[in-house]
Amino acid sequence: MYIADILGLNTDLAEAIANAHEALASASAAIASQSAKQYVLTVTDETTAKQTVGTTVKQLEQDLRDTHASLLLAKQAVMLAARELGKAKKTETNFFRRHGMIAHNSHRH
Repeated sequence: MYIADILGLNTDLAEAIANAHEALASASAAIASQSAKQYVLTVTDETTAKQTVGTTVKQLEQDLRDTHASLLLAKQAVMLAARELGKAKKTETNFFRRHGMIAHNSHRH
């Protein structure tokens, strides 16, 4: 058992990692879905061409915004998991230092 387990930090870490996995899976699915879409323009006459193109471009833009939002959520979830990992690691390091198991002046190189 780790010190972080005792303090409940690994529970937060496990939850953050699970959320990150879920967000990454959702973003991956959104990317796959978006890459499979086709935007077909069917122009039957010059009078409706502008409207047809405009509607199709608006749909493409909205789909790309939705996909981008999914990617941003995944990025935020991964960043949160990294922060939780840092908290757990820092807690354990501080515990070991307080109990003389790690020198206070040790530096990473």
